[in-house]
Amino acid sequence: MNKKILVTLAFIVLITPILIVYRYSKNNVKGVSTEKEATEIIRGIILPHHNFAKEILIDSYERLDRENYELIVIIGPNHFHPEIKEIVTSDNESGLEIQEYLLKELMGKANYMMINNEIVLKEHSIMLQTQYIEEFLPKAKILPIVVSPTTADENIENLADLLSEVSSSTLFIASVDFSHDLTYTEAMENNDVSIQAIKSFDYSKINSFDDQYLDSSKSITLLLKIMENLDTEKFQVLHSTHGALIADDITFKGTSYVVGFFTE
Repeated sequence: MNKKILVTLAFIVLITPILIVYRYSKNNVKGVSTEKEATEIIRGIILPHHNFAKEILIDSYERLDRENYELIVIIGPNHFHPEIKEIVTSDNESGLEIQEYLLKELMGKANYMMINNEIVLKEHSIMLQTQYIEEFLPKAKILPIVVSPTTADENIENLADLLSEVSSSTLFIASVDFSHDLTYTEAMENNDVSIQAIKSFDYSKINSFDDQYLDSSKSITLLLKIMENLDTEKFQVLHSTHGALIADDITFKGTSYVVGFFTE
């Protein structure tokens, strides 16, 4: 083959990943979306539970710091005990600042819930968020909700109805990471699919996702059901990014992250 043609082909192979990264990150800072910032009160938000993404977590909490939340409900996956069908929460014996009144009310109405402080305290999808809440929203009480992939859909629906009755000064967090162990280009394509499903409240699509899309369909579903009940269905993406951008290494194979919030 002609030497010039070989050189040209080699150049194309080398430059293509760079162009793809540019397409996703132009006008962005490590995956920060260029969508306009919401002026309405944020009632729900999707956040990562991986501190590798601490830059976007800090950016997100700095935005939330403008609000006066009295209660923060943290919804996350049960990473270490996925076989437990019950929805797990904790009480003040955990050392966390729990909203005890709401907890007692829920435990009286939801027989599918259980208190297990040990599970909650070891669950990073919950505990990582509490670190940022203590720093940025220290006056807020919390209610952790740990959801397993085996949790029944009707229990998700019922809990969404119960949580939708709480005060308007409540923030709901779905603590969820997105695609796992994928390259940048694969993960960002999957992020686009996940974001579209979330924006359209496509529960069938969301519940079909595995770890190549996100790590807790049930947590996302619970958040979306609450947002529907509260008529806060406007979803705005703040960040869509990947570990490769954070590490400044296009060859990095890892996790992707999406931050988006819900307003009226």
